[in-house]
Amino acid sequence: MEPVMEIRQVTKRYPGGRGIADISLSVNKGEVWGLFGPNGAGKTTLLKILTGLSLPDAGRVSLFGHDIAQQFAAAMSKVSCLIETADAYGYMSASRNLKLAARFYPALPKGRIDEVLELVGLAEYREEKVSRYSLGMKQRLAIAAALLAKPELIILDEPTNGLDIEGIVWLRGLIARLAKEEGTTFLISSHGIHEMEQVCTHACMMSAGSVIGQGSLAQLTGGGMTLEAAYLSAIQHQEKGASIVHA
Repeated sequence: MEPVMEIRQVTKRYPGGRGIADISLSVNKGEVWGLFGPNGAGKTTLLKILTGLSLPDAGRVSLFGHDIAQQFAAAMSKVSCLIETADAYGYMSASRNLKLAARFYPALPKGRIDEVLELVGLAEYREEKVSRYSLGMKQRLAIAAALLAKPELIILDEPTNGLDIEGIVWLRGLIARLAKEEGTTFLISSHGIHEMEQVCTHACMMSAGSVIGQGSLAQLTGGGMTLEAAYLSAIQHQEKGASIVHA
């Protein structure tokens, strides 16, 4: 089976030495990958490269077998993403915002907008101006936009921002259901190890721009440790010049 996402030795450096170095990762259909690490670990830099918002200095990224640098449209045709902020036009309703987004998908089935608004719990507020939404409601609207075209790969950067406990539980359930029932693949960047550990099937742990451990949760947490404990163990390995990588 060809990986949905293939990252090979990707490097991106900014002035001052920040960035990422020699990142490799392979993601298969239906897997839910958590991308974990502290601020400055390089998570958002990697996500921007994966979505074409930034170019790497070296390395290669392919999505669904298409090189993102050479076949961008084909590579991104089955991908949806939410990076950094949940942007929407505040003077418009949720329904109107999604209608604007739907223009990019001419083959979108009739009724899909109502379907995703129901899915994220905003159907009751579909005609309300987004400027009146809470931060959590805006985040739900952004997730609705990401789901609009039924993508096969969804990339989410801190998707629990602004969500209360009920919203976080709802999001975990939505991700698990889409992965299991529709084979949707997820790459999720998050600080919330405890929150995402309950839904992720795999994890890629980063620190100081490098991968310090990756593999299935069962492999990384073997012996009954938590993912947080596995991360701290990986930090110790990094200090000794090693990383924890499972095939």
